[in-house]
Amino acid sequence: MIVVSTNRSATEKALHRYASRFFAGLPRNGSSLHLKSPRSVSKNFILELRSRTGVPVFFFGHGLNPPAIGFLGDDGKPALDAKNMALLTRRKVAATCCHGDRVGSVARRNRFSVFGYKGLYWVPKSSRHVTDCEAAALAGPSIIAQGGSPAQAALAAEREYRRLAQLLYSRNRVGDRAFASFVAINATTAGAW
Repeated sequence: MIVVSTNRSATEKALHRYASRFFAGLPRNGSSLHLKSPRSVSKNFILELRSRTGVPVFFFGHGLNPPAIGFLGDDGKPALDAKNMALLTRRKVAATCCHGDRVGSVARRNRFSVFGYKGLYWVPKSSRHVTDCEAAALAGPSIIAQGGSPAQAALAAEREYRRLAQLLYSRNRVGDRAFASFVAINATTAGAW
């Protein structure tokens, strides 16, 4: 498995934390790799995709803004884009980022499948909410890591984000109710292609 995370902005730092927790939970059989800052750049990602064909890919970072398709590397340049999307052939991809649907739009043509989010993916900034969201952020990727389908991953993420939204709303703490609405958006945008 290839896990990729970036670590520049506050959003990326939260996603990198999730990626690190996710990677720590993977079996230690030597076949898993975590490309993280500063190695999560296009050159390294492309090399690993070429040398580890067919293994699942888990991306935690920024998706490229439309109309572009792909993932942003730690150097602020595309780590994967429309030119090299064929490197995902015969893989399952978990895109914990904005615009996963853009990658999904070319999945069938390039013979891979994707779990991700349509449009924007909301990531908390406060440390309390980063902790609150961890289980939901990892629900989809965990299903893929266990051999499940992107559709199963999307259902798991949706379920976990809905559960979290209800919990946040019921806490009645400052900021929780407002953040619950963003969490609920993640539940409605989880998808599979």
